[in-house]
This record gives sequence, structure tokens and C-alpha cells, in this order.
Amino acid sequence: MRAFVPTGMFGNGDFGLYARAVFAGRSTEFEHKGEAKLGDQATTRFDFHVPVSSGMRIRSLDLAATVGYHGSFYAETGTLDALRLEVEADALPEKLDLRQVSDTMEYKRTRIGGGDFLLPSSSDTLMVNLRGDASRNMVRFSDCHEFSGESTLKFGDDDAADAAAAPSAASAAGAKRELTLPRNAEIVLRLVDEIDTNNAAVGDPVRAALASDVKEKGQVLFHKGVEVSGRIVRLEHYENFTVLGLMFHEAESETAHAYLNLAWDRAMGEDVLASPRWGASSPARPHEGLVPLRPGHLHVSRGVVMFWRN
Repeated sequence: MRAFVPTGMFGNGDFGLYARAVFAGRSTEFEHKGEAKLGDQATTRFDFHVPVSSGMRIRSLDLAATVGYHGSFYAETGTLDALRLEVEADALPEKLDLRQVSDTMEYKRTRIGGGDFLLPSSSDTLMVNLRGDASRNMVRFSDCHEFSGESTLKFGDDDAADAAAAPSAASAAGAKRELTLPRNAEIVLRLVDEIDTNNAAVGDPVRAALASDVKEKGQVLFHKGVEVSGRIVRLEHYENFTVLGLMFHEAESETAHAYLNLAWDRAMGEDVLASPRWGASSPARPHEGLVPLRPGHLHVSRGVVMFWRN
């Protein structure tokens, strides 16, 4: 996961792992706590405890430990659908420099295709260190879709006819060319959408556009304006500046597609801090661009120009 999210806090149990460990685990202990109100909703509350042997893995900086955890879940009266699952880590080792790790997941029924499914709708993860500094990660699960497919099994001469027709069918569908960009080519990107660093989060998608044509031996591979997709991989707020970390990984036009392997050079824009007297919590990782922003600039304007090399 750190290859995709180099900095910041994240978890990988919110969507299903916690529910599986609590409800399907063989060593989970339950205690019925009776009726409880969850807002205006009438529910039944159960407390539970998961031992270290089936516990959660927590990593802080370069240190890691497995700990047990406890919590509660609330089931809707009548249907017994889970509405909320709360977990909190037990006996955190001092070496982790943490005094609290907790996670709360909300559930609701979601319509997907022709059925209703009970799925997480949100999660709120909290980590507090021994000095009282807190990190929070809030996730919303939405836009779930059903994906389906069909297959046909044939025998005999039809297979050869289908194989012969495959290339022409692909051409008719307008398959895109897969391109490899020239080594050391300068890639100039211009930010398409404004970024609100006060509300943005690591993992959010980012769009940019090529500010100039990308050529190889005089031939244009991608024209100016082609969209390039990426993500926020770092967001750190300091008293005198903010560090925005970006990675861009794909360029796609109507006829061609390319995976990018970019190295960062610099950025230019009214929001970008020109002074070299700034620093991030850790050095830039491969393919990560660190954009230093001036203090007080929570909105990164569209049009910021970024220079990379392939």
C-alpha cells in the first residue's frame, strides 16, 4: 500500500476485514448489552472482544505490532441489519508512540443491479499519539456498481472463423494504441481543476492537461491539451507552508494511451512557494512531485504549471 499512498494515515479493514474478523472469527467473544438508541433508530447493542491472535496490525513509522481490540456493534431492531461497528485497539505498545487507535464504520443497504446489499457507507479512523496529536481519516463509500459478463462456448469450425474475425472486430471498435513516451522527454502539465487543500485528502484524483505537444523524432505522440490523470499522495500543513505531493500515471487521448513514469522537476504558479526554505516530513519518493505552497493558500488555482521528465 505504501507504494500507492507514500505518506499519511490509512487503513485497509474498513470495507470488509473488520466485519469478517468480528462476525466470522472463531475467537470473538460477544456480550449482549440490550436495547440502545442510535440517533432516532432503535437498535440492539452487542459488545465484543477480539484477542491478539486474531487482532489488528498497526504500523507507526517503521515500527509495527499486532494488538487485540474491542468494541460494539449496533443492529437494527427487527431486521437485525448492522448499522454501526466500532473498534478500538487494546494495550498499544509504547514503542508505537500511540495512545489511541479507533475506527467507526456506518452501514446501510445499497441498491446494486437487481438486489439490495448491506454495505459500509462510511468510516472514521482516528489515531492519537502520546503527545496528544491526532490524525483522522474519513472515508465515504459510494457509487457501487454491478459488473457482469457473458461467455459462449463453441466447438468445431466456428472457433477458426471467430479467430479470423477478431482483428477486424478490434479495429472496428477503435482500439487505442499503447504508446511508450521517449526517455528524458520533458512533460509539462497544467492543473485542470482547483485543489482545496483544506478539504482534499491523500488518494483524491487529480486532473492535468499537457501544456505542449509530446513528440518523438518529429512525430506528435500526444497533442497539447490531452488529459493526464493522477492522485494526491501527500498533504502536509505547516505553520509557514503546505506541501502537496502529486503523482501522475496515465495519459489518454481519443486514439492512444500511455502509462507514465515521471520524475519531478519543478512547479510554477502564484500559489507556489519559490523560497527553498521549506521541508517535508520525508524526502520525495520516486515519481512523486512535491509542490510547496505559500502560507494561507488553501486553494491551489487551476493553471499551475508542473515540469516533469519521463
